[in-house]
Amino acid sequence: MTENRGFIACTGLVLLTALAWAVPVSAGWSRSVRLDEPGTWQEFQSAATSGEAVHLVWSARTYEEDKIEGIFYRRSEDCGESWTSPALLAEVPLVWHSLEVAAWGDDVHVVWNEWKTSRIGVYYSVSRDGGASWSEPERISDATKHAYAPVIAVVADTVVVAYRRGGQSGRRMVVEASSDAGRGWVRHVIPRRDGDIGVLTHDVALEADPSGGVKRVHLVMSTPSSSKEASQVWLQSSDSLGKFWFRPLRLDEGQKAGFRSTVDLRIEASDSGVQVVWSRLPRLEILHKGTVKGEITRE
Repeated sequence: MTENRGFIACTGLVLLTALAWAVPVSAGWSRSVRLDEPGTWQEFQSAATSGEAVHLVWSARTYEEDKIEGIFYRRSEDCGESWTSPALLAEVPLVWHSLEVAAWGDDVHVVWNEWKTSRIGVYYSVSRDGGASWSEPERISDATKHAYAPVIAVVADTVVVAYRRGGQSGRRMVVEASSDAGRGWVRHVIPRRDGDIGVLTHDVALEADPSGGVKRVHLVMSTPSSSKEASQVWLQSSDSLGKFWFRPLRLDEGQKAGFRSTVDLRIEASDSGVQVVWSRLPRLEILHKGTVKGEITRE
């Protein structure tokens, strides 16, 4: 995936937004630079790279009447050496659960949670010119149901957004897939199976061939923990952009006793396999499962 080559060179930029002042750092790293506006309260942030371009989004709010609450955006065209001024992407009274950005070439995609109507929804905006201008926010989740914690992945013109949907029958995972760079969406609700107890954390990744064609969508998720059951980590994959799914694969079998909740669940995919990383509480331990590609089988 050629558009992601800039990630290695720009990885340090993701850390910059967590620091509020410049401090000395080791050789090979730039100094920390504050990129948000002083006097605001940041809740969520996300960064993406495409070549030497770095795209940063964050949500901010304040109790001062003269400030605007919403989602802000900055970009760098030189791997973080210089930055544009903060731009307001969407005036949002409150961002819930998630905010993510993904980029490929000049297309930059942003998804977030917003409670604008009687239902919490997943909203989407896209820039076709590298972040210079943006589309009007669009609700892509079902307006009749709550939708939480969207995650996004992009390869060329294929964009996939996954989120957790609430309902009386329990939590469900939903995939919104676009094959035309976010201009149109097809929704797929992942089937429930006997014994399903819902979904807590999740992430999505796209596996592509060298030419940029998407071969599979990989969705990793964890179940909630309880007083009797520890959280479980599962992988589900689709070779039809979410229309049909392979048999779920449990990734945490043989986990040590004493761990309950799963946090910081992340997945990356490439033509050589899938890598999944997660942590467990209350004893914090980082766990890894790699190259699970060969274990995926059809129902």
